[in-house]
Amino acid sequence: MRKLSYLILFALLGIGLVFTSCEDDEEVKKSNQFKFKIDGEQKDWSSTAKIDYVAVLGLTNIVAYEGKDTVRISLAQQSTGVFTDENEGDDNFFTNGIEFANGTVKHNSLYSDEGFEIEITKFEDEASAVEGVFSGTCATWGVINEQDSVIITEGEFYVNK
Repeated sequence: MRKLSYLILFALLGIGLVFTSCEDDEEVKKSNQFKFKIDGEQKDWSSTAKIDYVAVLGLTNIVAYEGKDTVRISLAQQSTGVFTDENEGDDNFFTNGIEFANGTVKHNSLYSDEGFEIEITKFEDEASAVEGVFSGTCATWGVINEQDSVIITEGEFYVNK
């Protein structure tokens, strides 16, 4: 009787293991997303742009290419948080910022007095993803008037690493 009880217990454990080991461990990856408004015009590059995540020597770049246009989000920190021009450290060689280039003209948030904000809401391990929102005013080098700047608002991104 005792042997039969052990046999039934092992059979039930074996059946339980079979069913739990058949679970799908693969998580479906969310596709890359990249949306923003530039000077009030909505852009959704999620399905049309080439979107890259590049981390080299402590600097992270999220870059989206659409035709001749490029948006680059640079991060000196590899973590979640809110990064603005106001919390930039003078002792940091790398800086946070936003850059928009249309053809050969580059507009960078570093050249603007209006500021920028990048909020990283998800920054997971090497094999996962980075997600966040961004906005700011980007200007061309040495130019102070409004005609040579672009305003980026409502920026959102999700990029698989």
